[in-house]
Amino acid sequence: MLGPIAAVSQPLEPSHWSFAVEEATAESAELVFTVRLDEGWHIYSTRTDDGGPLPTEFHFDKSTSYSLSGGIKEPKPHEEYDELFKVTVRDFSGVVTFRQRVKRSTNEAFKVQGTYSFQLCNNGSCIAPEEHSFVFDVPAVAVEAVVEPLPVADSSAVLPQDSGVSIGDNVAATV
Repeated sequence: MLGPIAAVSQPLEPSHWSFAVEEATAESAELVFTVRLDEGWHIYSTRTDDGGPLPTEFHFDKSTSYSLSGGIKEPKPHEEYDELFKVTVRDFSGVVTFRQRVKRSTNEAFKVQGTYSFQLCNNGSCIAPEEHSFVFDVPAVAVEAVVEPLPVADSSAVLPQDSGVSIGDNVAATV
């Protein structure tokens, strides 16, 4: 006789996020959010019409190390009028990259932290949005060292006048 069989359900995770810092300069840095969606799934734009689906949202913790420069940039979405929502719906599938530029307030390394949320759907169902955290490590600005020339010594104090050597000659010293 067989006993009861327990089934373990794996959570459905059709989105795979990664985070990177690009173009870090003395003035600013660009934060890159990349999501790879499994086949058949889509995510909604950060810009949705009232009454439409839940937008993808990014919230940034306040910091004295940076300020946001503009809003989230996203690629051109697929747009289609949706009979259910009665609005034009904007969404993405495949690999999607969102970008946010930050203006530095420091040359030191700092973290940009916050949260993001999104709704995923396929042709048959949607997954309720959840809030997730992100952290970007923005590197310090490389500061160039200032090299000052050494003072030139009085040549008469270094070489006797009758040495036969003039300033600029390549001379090997023996001790």
